[in-house]
Amino acid sequence: MAQNQQQDLYKSTKIESNPLILLRTAVGQACIIREEGVFYMQIDFEMTDEILIASLNGELDHHTGAVIREEIDKTIDAFHSRHLIFNFEKVSFMDSSGIGVIMGRYNKITQLGGKLLITGCNEYIDRILDMSGIYTIAVRMTTLEEAIEKMKTETSEEEVEGSDR
Repeated sequence: MAQNQQQDLYKSTKIESNPLILLRTAVGQACIIREEGVFYMQIDFEMTDEILIASLNGELDHHTGAVIREEIDKTIDAFHSRHLIFNFEKVSFMDSSGIGVIMGRYNKITQLGGKLLITGCNEYIDRILDMSGIYTIAVRMTTLEEAIEKMKTETSEEEVEGSDR
């Protein structure tokens, strides 16, 4: 592959006042790395019906929060997603910035008439989300498959109710 083609394939963006680089590695994937090349966070996106699934891998903290927020918002807008499922199965650490990321995406999704579900939390992250009250606005599911099924069931029930009017 020619070097120009390779550079186009792997676009990176320097994040101002942050020693991180956003690297779009493939369609539906963004990877955040430190300048020295250490892996930090990866986001994999998957779309099913009107449901955007954001699977996070790595640390969700004040270093990565802003980039994650931007990437999820761009993807919601690009694919006209109505619902969002956060998959935290591979998140190893989260601080209060993660709560902010969830709250902001909740506000965005509810403005679009959608719902937000959270799945795959380890005990540590589950405790943080529970103590912060996130589960009062977002439904907690055990597995991604259960979350997708719940979202599809609720969406089809809403459509049936809407057609009865």
